[in-house]
Amino acid sequence: SATKMLGRKRQINIGLFVGIVGLIILFPARVGYQWFAPPQVVMSGISGTIWNGQAREATIDGFYLRDLGWRFQPLHLFTARLGFAIESKFASGFAEGDIALGIGSVRARNLRAMIPLNAILAAAMAGAS
Repeated sequence: SATKMLGRKRQINIGLFVGIVGLIILFPARVGYQWFAPPQVVMSGISGTIWNGQAREATIDGFYLRDLGWRFQPLHLFTARLGFAIESKFASGFAEGDIALGIGSVRARNLRAMIPLNAILAAAMAGAS
């Protein structure tokens, strides 16, 4: 009887563990955005998970993006950062690359973009005010 109880307890623990891992893996991007996005990030048309998702439109610090996509890069966890490969389109251009989010910092690598000069100036002016 004691062996049966330990077996049942183990099954319950395994079930809870699998359930929690499943919730984390399938965590909806829409919910993650509502819970964690800073006020300077506005998104719409969000789909997928926080690990691999898309947003139809996004505005980040006044900079408009469309067809924003992201894919989690787990190796960044070894540097205590959340890393994502991103890609997006915007008026007359595109951007793609890797970003790593740390406590109080954002790092960009392998960034490739085609951005009109007036968009860069407008973003710089918005950031300066």
